[in-house]
Amino acid sequence: MHKRVYTGGTLQHVWYLYRKSARNVKRRKGIEAESLYSGEGCTSVPPHARLRALTAITILKFMKYTVIKADITRLAADAIVNAANSRLAGGGGVDGAIHAASGPELPAACRAIIAKIGSLPAGKAVITPAFAIKSARFIIHTVGPIWQGGTEGEDDELASCYRSVIALATENGIRTLAFPNISTGVYGFPKERAARIAHDTLTSIPALDANFDEIVFVCFDDENLLLYRDLF
Repeated sequence: MHKRVYTGGTLQHVWYLYRKSARNVKRRKGIEAESLYSGEGCTSVPPHARLRALTAITILKFMKYTVIKADITRLAADAIVNAANSRLAGGGGVDGAIHAASGPELPAACRAIIAKIGSLPAGKAVITPAFAIKSARFIIHTVGPIWQGGTEGEDDELASCYRSVIALATENGIRTLAFPNISTGVYGFPKERAARIAHDTLTSIPALDANFDEIVFVCFDDENLLLYRDLF
């Protein structure tokens, strides 16, 4: 989490800091933060009102994005995200690594979930404890789409993965969250396209800054690392 303290400068600068924050600053002293800046001269807000607003908005909270190349099973976070299959049965890549590191309790928990729901559709997510992975409290399992040329709703399903994970994380009080590069391995989703969907989806979610301290992208190759660093 980053905090920046306003110590002076122009109203335009305060507006810039506000727009990079949660974008949901509530009314303070009867002045709405969004009315701080309207045109070059800020003429829509009386000077005395702007002064009160500037006094009120002194510290803004920033969520941190981090992009690294690492082993997600060793990352310290409230929750890590597993790029799962629809049966939650484990497999190769990140899915296999997370199942191996979590110990025998994770497959049992996953079987219990599947016994209730039948299968987990692409774009949806479920949550389990992290079990033997001591660096995290939870694993959020989401099923990414298999790339079929882009004509079968793959973009929407991948965006839904991110929204579903964020919803579950928020419900469970998770403040730090680590994502892999969903669907860009054996599922064949084009990496640049997937990175852009991840960026556009997350940055469009209301109050993300307010609910999270850090979101980490744990990349499994250099190509993804560069793509996500360019975006985040």
